[in-house]
Amino acid sequence: SCLNIQSARVERDRMISRFLLENAIQGTGYKCKASKDSTLKYWSMEKMRYYIATVKDRFHPTLSPNAARLLERHYQSCRENQNNTVHITVRFFESLIRLSQAHAKLMYRSVVTLMDAAAIIILMESSAMKCGGLNPSFLNDM
Repeated sequence: SCLNIQSARVERDRMISRFLLENAIQGTGYKCKASKDSTLKYWSMEKMRYYIATVKDRFHPTLSPNAARLLERHYQSCRENQNNTVHITVRFFESLIRLSQAHAKLMYRSVVTLMDAAAIIILMESSAMKCGGLNPSFLNDM
């Protein structure tokens, strides 16, 4: 039973990642195509390098007002939280911004959206919780 659930999750993750990549690169001529036996065909390392080089050169994302507001509020919440074992500095805030911009680039966008900012906050919080850093109550504030 657990094996069936796990294999279903793996297949679901493959479908989601394929969908995201196809949408992220719309208009560039790339497509993630399923092979004849309906298994995913993964990008070659060369294709992945080309994609990363393309988005690195093409995009210099700016923050949307909603993304900026979310990142700022998250930073303030982390600063005010007395339960953190990690010292929150302005460098943390700068990291949130840079990672959000990198996520927007990866998703082939020139503007950091609310979803980019949320993805990075979840990534950072998950990482901090894994290391025993930040308070997991952040999910209640979102």
